[in-house]
Amino acid sequence: MPPMETEENALIAAVVANPADDAPRLIYADWLQERGQDAKAEYMRLVNEFQHPPERPESVDRCLAVAAALDEDWRRKVGARFEVVLDGVAGVMLVAYALSSVLKLALPQSARHWKKDKLFRLRCGLTREEAEQTVRSLWVNLFRKADAGEPVIRVFVRPMEGDSTLGLLAPAH
Repeated sequence: MPPMETEENALIAAVVANPADDAPRLIYADWLQERGQDAKAEYMRLVNEFQHPPERPESVDRCLAVAAALDEDWRRKVGARFEVVLDGVAGVMLVAYALSSVLKLALPQSARHWKKDKLFRLRCGLTREEAEQTVRSLWVNLFRKADAGEPVIRVFVRPMEGDSTLGLLAPAH
């Protein structure tokens, strides 16, 4: 292998092996920028920024724009660390059943025992842009209390926590 590929593979391996550590991602971003791969470097820095909420909406929009021009397999390797979470206090089961129906999945036993203030993971192991597209496509945030204008049910994106092998509507930590 040429030296550049070997070096890049080592940097990617460090990012994958330490998904919660900022250093490998930022070192890789610097390495990419030094080689004129500015879009990839920017993507890496945005992904790193998202690990430290709160997110800025303009950063999410920028990530979506930058990601569109980058290789999907590469993005999955270096950026798949997010989950879409469902939170709510009223009508949760209705939404859970609707989502499972729309997504053509059986509602797992764990979702049948929903408790107030319990978060449920809808999808996990996503790149930030995949997570954003999931949230935007669900439109769940349109359910609002008539008086306060606050969402009764909220879907949001956050950095991965816990087991990334859990499927839809799995309890989140």
